[in-house]
Amino acid sequence: MQDVILEVKNLNASNGFALKDINLSLKKGERLGLVGKSGSGKSLLSRLITRLESNFTIQSGEIDFLGTNLLKLKSVRSLLGKDLVYIPQEPLSALNPLHKIKKQILEPLKIHHTKNNDLDSLLKRLDLDKSLLNRYPHELSGGQRQRVLLAIGLINFPKLIICDEPTTALDASLSLEIIKLLKEICEEREIATLFITHDLKLLSHFTSKVCIMKDGEIVEKVDSIDSLKTEYGRLLYEASNLSLRKERTMQDKKIVLEAKDFSVGVINHFFFQKRFKSIISDIDMSLDEGSTLGVVGQSGSGKSTLALGLNILMNSLGTLKVFDKTLVQDGKVDKLYLKEIRKKMQIIFQDPFSSLNPRLRVKDIVSEGLFNSKLTKDEKLQTVVRTLSLLELDSNLLNRFPSELSGGERQRVSIARALAVGAKILVLDEPTSALDKVVQKTTLNLLNSLQEKLSLSYILITHDLQVLAHMCDYVAVVYKGRCIEQGRLKDVLDSPKSEYTKELFKDAF
Repeated sequence: MQDVILEVKNLNASNGFALKDINLSLKKGERLGLVGKSGSGKSLLSRLITRLESNFTIQSGEIDFLGTNLLKLKSVRSLLGKDLVYIPQEPLSALNPLHKIKKQILEPLKIHHTKNNDLDSLLKRLDLDKSLLNRYPHELSGGQRQRVLLAIGLINFPKLIICDEPTTALDASLSLEIIKLLKEICEEREIATLFITHDLKLLSHFTSKVCIMKDGEIVEKVDSIDSLKTEYGRLLYEASNLSLRKERTMQDKKIVLEAKDFSVGVINHFFFQKRFKSIISDIDMSLDEGSTLGVVGQSGSGKSTLALGLNILMNSLGTLKVFDKTLVQDGKVDKLYLKEIRKKMQIIFQDPFSSLNPRLRVKDIVSEGLFNSKLTKDEKLQTVVRTLSLLELDSNLLNRFPSELSGGERQRVSIARALAVGAKILVLDEPTSALDKVVQKTTLNLLNSLQEKLSLSYILITHDLQVLAHMCDYVAVVYKGRCIEQGRLKDVLDSPKSEYTKELFKDAF
């Protein structure tokens, strides 16, 4: 049994939610997938293994790592970051906002006094440019932050890596590249890997050994994804298949948003001069009432920056019209009109953990936009409950804080907050990136249903091409801060014009 790196034996733990009779083991260099719906206990189990969860009572069982029961150790600090690595789901909350990227990647080497591995080689393999080393986390895209976490985890080449949804913020092609790279490195270094995900199709490129979790229990173990026997396991697999959106007639539809020569960026101050530095430039796009425009491109191409610019959360140039009235003209914002349309146009951010106030309960977060409305307290609560139920969130979550929710539940609360104020335009920045595939499919179908019912208009920013094809009427392809191609979804899918678009859609369907 010398090759056994991790063995969890009859683990039972509870604190409201319970983990029941968990048994799993990992040998040297072995890769195991842990799959389940959001809230099934996957992330909780990983945090118990790494001793990062202190609010749970261990009732029975052992967690043996390299022959030592971790539950009997006073601290695992000597192991974390060296032999045992945990890569969390939400990179923005995991990275220190006050330290530059280089310091954070090299920190495990400094703490454990280990040899400086070839940082340049590791960055190259993770497709991270060296120029990013001198930036802070907020200056990176979601995908770049996720790859930084992978670099931090791999810098010491540990014995065991626990990856908690490590590719949620990455575009489809890059996700596959990172998965294959992680597999390659783990094979080379014989690193045992516990890979937590809700995407069975993606997992198939990394390992065939799978444990299926449901309600705190491992309900199925298989050596091949193709041999799933339980109905629940097959449901998870089938949820990865999203249907292509039916082509709809868009004639005589009113344009609700129009951008011309629109650029988004930052203003640099140089002595007494202001200089506009664009991140995404020369965007021409329009959005019809009741339709969905998808914006797709690699991580770091400027998609989220565009979302912020359209919601006047970053500096911009050019012209932006909303509901046939000019909101932005040559960098000047009509502030009176902006106040008027704030409730009509809402944004759903990519990272729910950073966009939700950690000190507010769910009921206060969702009702925050109703603060100045004429609704009574009871009417506001009814609106919140009704909105949560639309997104299949139980009313028993009303008094919970964001830290007490799963990643998927937090994302759905973000969507509920926007819908509660009666928005007509939603800018969706990776709205389902934190959701498991079953809940993602339900949420996307719900968004489509709400769009039909309420004539909602969506700008969907995504790297998931399956989601793009399921949701969008039109698509704009963004590459290195430019829109290189746009048109009806079917036209772009069937006959892409640019080489980048052809490569992007090559293995998507």
